[in-house]
Amino acid sequence: MTGSDHKPVLLSVLSLSRNGDLLRRAANLLRRGGLVAFPADCGYVLAARADDAKSLGHLAGLTGRSSRRPWTLYAADPDQALSYLDAPSQTVQRVAEVFWPGPLTLLSRRAQGVPEAVHRGLLKVAVHVPSHRLARALLELCRYPVVAVQARTPRHPATMEREALLESFGPGLEALVEGRDPPGNLELSVLDLGGTAPRLVRQGFLGSQELERVLGCPPILSSDLPTPEQFTRFSPEVHLVVVEGEPDRVARRMKFQLETRGGRNSALLVTPALAGGLLADLPGLEVLPDPECLEDLTGHLFGRIHHLETQDSVRMILVQGLPREGPTAELMERLTRVAHQVINTEDPGYDGQGALQPRARRR
Repeated sequence: MTGSDHKPVLLSVLSLSRNGDLLRRAANLLRRGGLVAFPADCGYVLAARADDAKSLGHLAGLTGRSSRRPWTLYAADPDQALSYLDAPSQTVQRVAEVFWPGPLTLLSRRAQGVPEAVHRGLLKVAVHVPSHRLARALLELCRYPVVAVQARTPRHPATMEREALLESFGPGLEALVEGRDPPGNLELSVLDLGGTAPRLVRQGFLGSQELERVLGCPPILSSDLPTPEQFTRFSPEVHLVVVEGEPDRVARRMKFQLETRGGRNSALLVTPALAGGLLADLPGLEVLPDPECLEDLTGHLFGRIHHLETQDSVRMILVQGLPREGPTAELMERLTRVAHQVINTEDPGYDGQGALQPRARRR
């Protein structure tokens, strides 16, 4: 039973061979419905037993995650991960063989035995095999499916340090597992192989070029199919769209996007320079810190994105793009990696009204 004064057990696994008893203790805590944090490729993750609806409810409550969002299944090895999928294709198996364990989450049609509380009624399920040795060793001891979510908060939108994790999530955890190797800080790529063509839903550490070498064709990117009716992200209820280019064009596009697709279920994140004019009276408008205060802007921007994605009322987040050169280049690169769609109003196919003309796929 957890409460405000509860502190999780700290399990320091310095040797997988000599500290196996500590890993078994963590696995038993998960088995009994407790929440356990452990290091993975993308930082610390918070894990729960996937076939225990009460445990998933606790994890959703602890992280502020919508109860309607599906979860990502974590597996100890590719074979276990593929067992969660319905008749994995040769392409799925080839991608799994090359990139797992590693910073890639795969989406594909789910097998019959995946709990409804995990997939939330979607035909697809997300699966991931971390490369962190400690994470895989713990998952191998679990004789039940496990879901995990990155430990992040609006105050800590990037990889969290141990102290910040304990401060934010400690009262809701049964244990924190640590090892000799620190957590990674890689952004996970998300590849959808459950449709007619491979789609790179989210570009992280792995990009389209690396994936193309294995797929045999370039994956569809968000920008290759402008303004799609529905993204194929495994949690499709919140769409993150970045609009970049000349300010007047960006404002027109954001207004058009809001009026035709988002309505009052959208949020607009813009800099002070763009907050007036066309966008001044639009619902959901939020003004970001000035780009001259880059550290404040970065923390606030990704903190707001994380918070908005947990809100049941939000369906789309429109973010003003920033210059790809100069001080904001790194921020824009990171924003591009996590976006579902990037609309460049300077693109030759842009018609000036708010829509992009279809472009030919790369060959």
